[in-house]
Order: sequence, then C-alpha cells, then structure tokens
Amino acid sequence: MIRAAGVDADYDEVVKHFQTLFHGNGGNGLLLRERWIASAGLLERLSERFQLALFTGRLRWEAELTLRRFAPGLHFEPIVGAGDVPNHKPAPDGLLHICKLQPDCEVWYVGDTVDDARSAKAAGVPFIGIASPSSERRDELVSLLHAEGAKAVLNDINQLEGVLK
Repeated sequence: MIRAAGVDADYDEVVKHFQTLFHGNGGNGLLLRERWIASAGLLERLSERFQLALFTGRLRWEAELTLRRFAPGLHFEPIVGAGDVPNHKPAPDGLLHICKLQPDCEVWYVGDTVDDARSAKAAGVPFIGIASPSSERRDELVSLLHAEGAKAVLNDINQLEGVLK
C-alpha cells in the first residue's frame, strides 16, 4: 500500500513505525483500544468441544495480553506467534508447528485475511474465513478466500459455532 502511494519505504522501518503506534507510549497504543468480537460464552462453549490453539501474525506476548484482557478463563495450546516461527504468514510454519505438537488432532484454521487462507492451504489444513459485511472490500475478500480453498466464509466469528456443528 505504501509503495502504491508512491513512497519507497524499508519494510523493517514500516514494521518499527507500526509497532510504535500499536504498542503506544504510556498506555495509548492501538493494542489497548481493541474490541473483543466474540459473543460472551462462544469460545468457552467451543473449548468444551475442541482444543483451541492460536497461530497469529502478532508477537506471542501481544496475543497473550489480549487473551488475558478479554478471555482470561480460556486456554489456548499452543499459542504460536510471529516470533516463534522462521517464516511468517502466508508461510505454513505456524500451522505445521501446531500440527506437529498435536499429531492426533484434526486441525482447522479460522482467519480473516488472504494470508491466513494461503497459510492453511500450504499446510493442508481446512480453512474457515471471516469477512465482515462492513468491510468496503468484502466481496473481493470473499472471492479471494474461496479461491484459496475456504470451506466457508462467515460474516463474523459468532457464526462459527453453527458451522462446526
């Protein structure tokens, strides 16, 4: 997006700048402005039927902070973050790591980006996409997720329980 706007920026500098905005200075970062989208009890009910794991493009501590804030009673095992694997999404490294740690489990991946879908496809893991109706580019995202093999594309995470029945 930056290059498309005519700016030549170093990737590491862009990441560093984003991390400054995300982490903030003295509690004003975007990280602390996040909203929890899952309805109360949804993930708790799913955790009664499924072992929950997490593969995120965030650093693990960032994901753990969010989980402690919004879902302190939930247990995700393992949590695989960007710093835990040699290659970031769309590489399948994080999903392959989860599969290796849980060899007897059927693994499904739920995500909201094309990189999530591509990571699942590369790992041979079934994928369920999320594409919010409020997104200006929803139709494009839905098409891309289906093109990458999504088994279903939902409007939001709160529809997941119905798909997994």
